[in-house]
Amino acid sequence: MIMESSRIRTEFLDFFKKHGHIIKPPSSLIPKDDPTLLFTSAGMNQFKKEFLGLGDRKLKRAATCQKCFRTSDIDIIGKSPLHHTFFEMLGNFSFGDYFKEEAIQWAWQFVTEVFKIPQENIWISVYKEDNEAYKIWDKEIGIKANRIARMSKETNWWDAGDTGPCGPCSEIIIDRGKAFGCGKKNCDITCDCGRYLELWNLVFTQFNRKEDGSLEPLPQKNIDTGMGLERACSIMQKMEDNFLTDLFTPLVQLICEKAKTKYDKESIRPIRIISDHIRAITFLISDGVFPSNDGKGYVLRRLIRNAARQGEKINLKMPFLFELVPTVTRTMSGSYPDLKDRKEHVIQVLKSEEDSYKRTLTEGSKILEEIFAKHKEKKQKVISGKELFKLYDTYGMPFDLVEEIAKDEGFGVDKAAFQKEMDIQKEKGRLAWTGEMKTSDKETLYAHLSEKFGSTKFVGYEKLECDSEILSVIKDNVDYKGKIGKAEVGLIVGITPFYAEMGGQVFDKGTFQTKNAKGAIDNVYYGKEGLIVHHAKIEEGEIEKGDKIHLAVNKQRRQNISCHHTATHLLQYALRTVLGSHIQQSGSLVEENYLRFDFSHFSQLKKDELSKIEELVNEKIRETLPVKIDTLSLSEAKNRGALSFFGEKYGELVRMVSVGDISKELCGGIHVKNTGEIGAFHILNENSVGKGLRRIEAVAGKPAYVSVKNKMYSVEKISELLKVSPESIDKRIQELLEHQRTLSKKIESLTEKTLFEKIKNLSDKAKVVNGINLIVSRVDDIDRETLRKAVDVLKDKTKKDGIIVLGGVKDDSVIFVGRLTKDLAEKGMNMGMVISEISKIAGGSGGGRADMAMGGGKDISKLDKALQEVENIVKKQIK
Repeated sequence: MIMESSRIRTEFLDFFKKHGHIIKPPSSLIPKDDPTLLFTSAGMNQFKKEFLGLGDRKLKRAATCQKCFRTSDIDIIGKSPLHHTFFEMLGNFSFGDYFKEEAIQWAWQFVTEVFKIPQENIWISVYKEDNEAYKIWDKEIGIKANRIARMSKETNWWDAGDTGPCGPCSEIIIDRGKAFGCGKKNCDITCDCGRYLELWNLVFTQFNRKEDGSLEPLPQKNIDTGMGLERACSIMQKMEDNFLTDLFTPLVQLICEKAKTKYDKESIRPIRIISDHIRAITFLISDGVFPSNDGKGYVLRRLIRNAARQGEKINLKMPFLFELVPTVTRTMSGSYPDLKDRKEHVIQVLKSEEDSYKRTLTEGSKILEEIFAKHKEKKQKVISGKELFKLYDTYGMPFDLVEEIAKDEGFGVDKAAFQKEMDIQKEKGRLAWTGEMKTSDKETLYAHLSEKFGSTKFVGYEKLECDSEILSVIKDNVDYKGKIGKAEVGLIVGITPFYAEMGGQVFDKGTFQTKNAKGAIDNVYYGKEGLIVHHAKIEEGEIEKGDKIHLAVNKQRRQNISCHHTATHLLQYALRTVLGSHIQQSGSLVEENYLRFDFSHFSQLKKDELSKIEELVNEKIRETLPVKIDTLSLSEAKNRGALSFFGEKYGELVRMVSVGDISKELCGGIHVKNTGEIGAFHILNENSVGKGLRRIEAVAGKPAYVSVKNKMYSVEKISELLKVSPESIDKRIQELLEHQRTLSKKIESLTEKTLFEKIKNLSDKAKVVNGINLIVSRVDDIDRETLRKAVDVLKDKTKKDGIIVLGGVKDDSVIFVGRLTKDLAEKGMNMGMVISEISKIAGGSGGGRADMAMGGGKDISKLDKALQEVENIVKKQIK
């Protein structure tokens, strides 16, 4: 028996619904109110409170199809045909209600009666001391004793930690036959060759482990079961490779098509990894994760980079991952409809990250060249593990690529030291997953320095240069003692003009100089609240703690950032003026070369709205409005009408930035003295970043001038190509478009003519069913409107007692159009019901009036079956 993934989900949930379970929707991959978990990794995660007796007391039985994410198996993804980072877990749960007997009976009933797996292909494992479960399988279910294996705690015991709830497990294992096995005589359920697959794990949470290790019975015994959908599909679709089931084949086929390769020995691992990772990436971004350098965002970024690198192995050039998102959405949105709404958001985030990674790789290549130059100067022949790890972790350069380049340059690499750094990273990742993340050496150091020196005095609002004293030199997370030169270090100083990244505004860059040294500052951040850390590169000489230091901010970069920051305040004002006061800022980024502004709004902005917003901002720039800064109490600022954002926490005293009398915002960023300094403002684009959220990207000051200048150059080039003046471009394009429309109409007319010629004899070949003339035919590559016209033509020819249903494939989707003659509609027959039923067969939906209806579906392979079913549906209606 072959069963598709969508049916497996439906059958499972329907089965347990019939047995009194509440069907709960899947929770987000981002656990709610559970700091101990980084991601949802099991079906039971959303029921943690119920298992502890603290949640919904009325909820006794539940069943779910839960989306899950884990990286515990990431090293074998691609090597194994059965492991994934993102997967779906089918589960049924009992919270102090039924226990082993019902859990085992229902699992057996589902596997044998719904999946119809022969009993002789089923093996059972139980915990070696769980006589109760053994007895149920043996005596009540009737499994032969030689097919029930008593196993150790390593495989058949579950616990949440050293103490707390725990209990034995029982597994349902499927023997897929010798063809799937290794052929060894001793091959059994403990062999990992793939012949014996664990289908379903039943966890009986019945004990509480005390601190002394002893077990006591729980007052509330629970059931937690899990069946991996991907594995169930491989069994029910008779595939030894999960990536050949219907959950993955659309992706695998698309990747092969784009890479112009086959799913064979040479390319199988990259294709599997990309297929696995793109599903995880799509769901993580859809659930609100953004690529970043820590926590959930870091995990997502690693997945994207790993998938992108795998693409390189099969000649897929970045960016390409974002092009796979529609296929994931199409395959999975039937069960996860939110994917459709967030598809464009996922595409945008992913493409942006791919583009960023591409630039990062380029930057990494430059860093590698610097490392080579430094090693040649010092006559060192081996690239250290720390350097290799930085190239891998920060710049995304894979070890084997660096090793190959280094070899060409005559260098060796310290692979063992690199692996040690990787192991440290993995351990940190493991701790983060379990909520056990320990304070890092860096965090401990910053806490100590903050306690010792207090907050750094920031004078960057008033000046771009100042003299200060080095309080601490940080090297390798240590407060360095003594002199140091030609190195990258962290500097803590008493006073600084450098702005540390905060509130959406990026950090300043610039230079430093002491009596004996000079260098560059390329990053500034808060190590601890109030403690500013300057990432410095010592280019000449040596520095040490206690040195007097002169700090200078890059003026042009600061000016660009200031222009963009004040421009965001003007943009906020313009948005609220043009669109309404419902506009609320939900995020921003103030960069040297552009600004990004996210805001709440219910629809895409029209061109005239964007034009009004841009013009209003430029109008206020030309008015050279003064920008005033006040420090006052939070209550007074709010009384004056100041806007605050992000749900940020504010102290008693706040900084209010006023632009003329049109804008007041609580803001700690850098701004121009008056709006005239900005010069110009230009919107680059506007798009959606989620349901009810829009994003505007724009440029101000010098970047705005450069952007407009480049566009004017493009206009001049277009006018040359079209051989018209710039003022006549739009007229010429209209003429070309009109010509194109004329050609399209001719093509459409020819298509209709060809179609009508093709179907004109169908009415003569109508099948008579109980006195009704039934015309059912497949016609591909025809759009819905033309198909509707064709159905109308056939209806007019049939005149009475006629039913016409045409179906076909157009743009990878199934289309159905149906008509019945007026007399049959008056007799009670309903075309809407016919189209609705056949659309479901093709994995879609449809409906309409009694005499006319349209529908469609996603499953092209079911088109013929759906059309064949029309006759049976008609016969039922006749009855």
